Amino acid sequence: MNFSPTGNRVLIEREKIEEKTAGGVYIPDTHKKEAATQGRIVAIGNDVTCDLFKLGNVAMFIQSYEVKIEGKEYVVVNGDDILGIYTK
Repeated sequence: MNFSPTGNRVLIEREKIEEKTAGGVYIPDTHKKEAATQGRIVAIGNDVTCDLFKLGNVAMFIQSYEVKIEGKEYVVVNGDDILGIYTK
């Protein structure tokens, strides 16, 4: 990919939202909307100072700007709009 976010921005690939569980139970729309505000970090701006923002980490965010790069959809998030990082 030939895209690097500038400043305090992070490029995130949204997590795939499952329609139903492995047992066949359909997931309600409210839960799918919550899952849509998280994704995997794929690029980091040069002014990002938080050590938790690393490539491959899953971040939860509150505001984003949708972009399409090389035919794939991503979101650009300001570092301040990232609520947290999921840890293993």
